[in-house]
Amino acid sequence: MMQDEQPADEKLLQAYLMRRDEAAFGHLVQRHLGLVFGTAFRLLGERTSAEEVAQNVFITLARKAASIRPDGGLAGWLHRAAVLEAQLRQRTDLRRRNREDLAARLAATMPPQDPADSLLLDTLDQALLRRHGAGRARGEPIAAHRPANSAFAEREAGKAPRQQTRSVGTFSLRDLLETAG
Repeated sequence: MMQDEQPADEKLLQAYLMRRDEAAFGHLVQRHLGLVFGTAFRLLGERTSAEEVAQNVFITLARKAASIRPDGGLAGWLHRAAVLEAQLRQRTDLRRRNREDLAARLAATMPPQDPADSLLLDTLDQALLRRHGAGRARGEPIAAHRPANSAFAEREAGKAPRQQTRSVGTFSLRDLLETAG
């Protein structure tokens, strides 16, 4: 086909919508990839990020093709989508860098950890996992699990909870470590 004989974007988009014509969608991608990638690259300045943005834009096009007005101009929609996606990427990268910088500053100010402390912390972590994991269904949040004999169950059943020496949800370190072995 000659350049002048190529189907219009609207016809290709309709073919994709009506028949899920992947060839029509592929033609749209080939036609507009330079625009989308170039826009993302100008905003981000990095090839890999621009490629990911372009991929996300075309995935969005596939999902939202039905909501695009046929007379609105696909190129304009793709350009706007590329700008918005690149800006989202910039914000996400900035937040990640800020978190990494904070973690590095915190790590620099923390004293070196004693190996004995590390063993104790690992033991505590495992004991907590066992304690909170007992009786829960897989994937159930810890907070959702309440033992049947708890004060919560008594309150839910309309009974006054019995007096306890420790509040519900607390336990002694000794109990934890004893169950950890």
